[in-house]
Amino acid sequence: MFGDKDIVGMYEKTLDGKGRLHIPSSFDAIPGECVGLAFDEDFRHILIMSILDYQGIINKFKELNKGEILSQDPRLVEQISRLIGLVQLDKQRRIQIPKFALDKTGLEGSIIVKGQINCAGVYKK
Repeated sequence: MFGDKDIVGMYEKTLDGKGRLHIPSSFDAIPGECVGLAFDEDFRHILIMSILDYQGIINKFKELNKGEILSQDPRLVEQISRLIGLVQLDKQRRIQIPKFALDKTGLEGSIIVKGQINCAGVYKK
């Protein structure tokens, strides 16, 4: 997702009644492409990341021997526990944020989407 350029800028957006979010055109998102969703560290915001970054977290987890995960990389366990899932951009460059994620974060209506170089954050307004 987001091509090869950095994800920057801050945008006021509105989640529609179905929990869909329009991805800003400056993020270089391609309809039909999948993106990964994850909670931030406090479970108050949602992060949107490229499928490569999302799969990278999963692949790193799979590479580690399960008995050694905590001793080798305790942050990886945190990252895995915050993953929400993969979603596909529709033709209008919208993503459907799962209801459980919206409920957990309290996101609804007017929101802020903020570029964070390699991902985008979705915040309450």
